[in-house]
Amino acid sequence: MADGDLTLETCLPVAAAMLRGETMEAAEQTRQRDALLRGFAYLFVDEYQDIDAAKYELLSAIAGRAMEGDQRKLRVFAVGDDDQAIYAWDGASNDFIRSFEQDYHATRFVVPHSYRNPKAALDMAQRLVHPLPDRLKEGTWLTVDPARADEP
Repeated sequence: MADGDLTLETCLPVAAAMLRGETMEAAEQTRQRDALLRGFAYLFVDEYQDIDAAKYELLSAIAGRAMEGDQRKLRVFAVGDDDQAIYAWDGASNDFIRSFEQDYHATRFVVPHSYRNPKAALDMAQRLVHPLPDRLKEGTWLTVDPARADEP
């Protein structure tokens, strides 16, 4: 790869391949992964709804999702909201957030309150998205944080 080709789009697949140890023997894969991720036990991903295929592959490689056994895998905590997905134009897909539970044997937790918006704005937004099909929060109506319930 020439220096002029160094973009995020070209580096992500290379980084994922390095973490997976492609084209290496098992012992060298282990040494390389351990050297790259030494000291890390957790992977926190925010805005998971904005993940595209290349980022998904990199995150999977960092977490060690395809590895046998759990001793060297990282624990993954992801936060995302399919109602806030805005990067489909750039390759992001809600398919990745939808498959997270199965991919990582995770438990979904829906935060029942909005800590960001006043009631009027939250209710208006929910009226817009509530009828949309295949929402992860289908059937859930969020409420305003009780501490802000009396704000206009």
